[in-house]
Amino acid sequence: MELCYIGILYPPESDYYTNCGNDFFLQTSTSKFCFNQIVGLEKNYNKRFKVISVPWIPYYPGHSIKEVKTKKWSYKNDNILSDIEIGFRNIRGVKIIDQYKNLIKELCKWISETPTEDHIVFGCTITFAMLLAVYRLKIKYPHIRVCWTVVDLPGRESCEYKPGIKGFLSIIVSIVDKLFVKKFDAFVFLTKEMALRMKIKDKPYVVIEGFAKEFNSNNETRACSDNIAMIAGRLNYNYDIMPIVKLFCRKSMKKYQLWLAGDGDATDEIKDIVKMEDNIKYFGYISPDKVEKLQNQATILINPRRNNHRYIKYSFPGKTFECLCSGKPYLAFKLDCMNNEYDEYIIYFNEDNESIEKTIKKVFNLSLKERSDIANKAKNWVLKNKNPSVQCKKIKEMMELYYG
Repeated sequence: MELCYIGILYPPESDYYTNCGNDFFLQTSTSKFCFNQIVGLEKNYNKRFKVISVPWIPYYPGHSIKEVKTKKWSYKNDNILSDIEIGFRNIRGVKIIDQYKNLIKELCKWISETPTEDHIVFGCTITFAMLLAVYRLKIKYPHIRVCWTVVDLPGRESCEYKPGIKGFLSIIVSIVDKLFVKKFDAFVFLTKEMALRMKIKDKPYVVIEGFAKEFNSNNETRACSDNIAMIAGRLNYNYDIMPIVKLFCRKSMKKYQLWLAGDGDATDEIKDIVKMEDNIKYFGYISPDKVEKLQNQATILINPRRNNHRYIKYSFPGKTFECLCSGKPYLAFKLDCMNNEYDEYIIYFNEDNESIEKTIKKVFNLSLKERSDIANKAKNWVLKNKNPSVQCKKIKEMMELYYG
């Protein structure tokens, strides 16, 4: 059996984060998801994968990188440079063509170098270049089985959907994407509603919300007695960031700090508020490792996203696992995409601002031991039940059940 994994991955040694413009956001959560999925799959199959990264970065000149060179690397960061990072010219229109041509070239090379009738391709995220390349590969090599992970629905159901001509084009692309995807053999979705929306009826699928991973041991968690709340990730209006930010502008919240890290369309307003409010700090768009270090200094972690968008049930916030693994109390709204097993481990807000303020203050006023007990209970549960090995076991069992 030969195994290949295709996804959006940012190698640790890459300079994508340092070269990213302030107005653009990399697919950091997707990259983390892909790395964790590879780890879990390898543990279950007990075999090293061929990993092909098709990195997503904003088009030049928004991003300072004009061209990405194809290069060998190791996703395990060891000396076995058997993995490939697909190169492309980072120019609108040309980028998709380059990614498709270079990806199909590497996939065909992998097939030719591994003469067997037992190939499985695992992929993650819906991008046109990826789907077209794998679709063409299946036509050329019908014996290949493809298991695709869909982390975000394209088109109107996507949290990235925009109205106007861009929205119209995204709908056209999403129709083509769905036609390609339905030719694949098996699927992984973050929620059951995603499968229903994609109308996957005659193909097997499993639901895996995400992966829990222990925080970097080099980033020590300190016992924080300060009143620091932190939000990291997309700082977009449609991610409901501003109601929480404005809550910390109240006189009654002045003794509590709010730390923000990330980027999005609300950052300009946030920067203006930071100039006037001493208790709110904005750290900009920083690497995942720096985010983790800041989270280790915080008292509580918050997800501001509310249950007021249709796309909520077609997605699952990756920050949930990151925050539950942090060893800090995690405060959030109960979303349609979450089943009841999370209720015991997340401190939920009610929708009104007065209730949100009371909930935040209540957690801040707990003793350090009480906060630690809440956080460690959540951490132990999620690491035991949602780690990559446990989650990816579902994928292997599905593939063996239906395809031997």
